[in-house]
Amino acid sequence: FTRIMSGLRVLGAGLGRTGTSSLKLALEDLGYDPCHHMTEVYLVQKHLYNLWKDIADEINIDDALKQVFEGYKAAIDYPSCMHFDKLRNWNPDAKVILSVRDSPEAWATSCRNTIFPAEKKAK
Repeated sequence: FTRIMSGLRVLGAGLGRTGTSSLKLALEDLGYDPCHHMTEVYLVQKHLYNLWKDIADEINIDDALKQVFEGYKAAIDYPSCMHFDKLRNWNPDAKVILSVRDSPEAWATSCRNTIFPAEKKAK
């Protein structure tokens, strides 16, 4: 077993729309700064778009993930939660936080009202 990454000290196992924005702020206040969150992808890591595309297309995923999470102490929300198993294997000492909504229906409603309309506008 080889640790490919060792910098992530907290991993989020929950999807977006489960309080992850508040969780990001709290983790950073507690010293897990910076914390990777979906907002990082389009606000901070614009220059890494091609790496995220490779990850989505399953091209050189290990190398790409290592690069996009370099320097981060925590990773929560999408897209990191989609690679939770791999990140957990690479960071076995990381604490895990599972964030959830009250119900699947509440989560779906939140997505329909926020994420999905934003995706349509972006296309």
